Amino acid sequence: MSESVVSLKAYKTLKECQKLFQGYRTRVHKMEKVDLLLELERYKKESANYPHHLLTVVKGEILMEAIKGKSLTDELRNFAANEEKRIKVEMYKRLHDEWTNDKTS
Repeated sequence: MSESVVSLKAYKTLKECQKLFQGYRTRVHKMEKVDLLLELERYKKESANYPHHLLTVVKGEILMEAIKGKSLTDELRNFAANEEKRIKVEMYKRLHDEWTNDKTS
């Protein structure tokens, strides 16, 4: 079976999580750079406690997108881009795992 296949149920769950964070997306994109860095610290603590929770993954993706867009240094922009890629891999891995678990049930 293809690694890129996910169930419609898993995809719907992802879309619902992303919808839950529309207000967060708006708020984060309006933040100043210093506030974004403080939010990054809060996110790191949260993701340490719930590293594989889909809501944490979605929140991280939104935050990294905002940091990447507002970064003044290449170092921070590269960090955010790499972290965003890692988060997306985690997200699709979770969706694939959910699809696989649905098929075996």
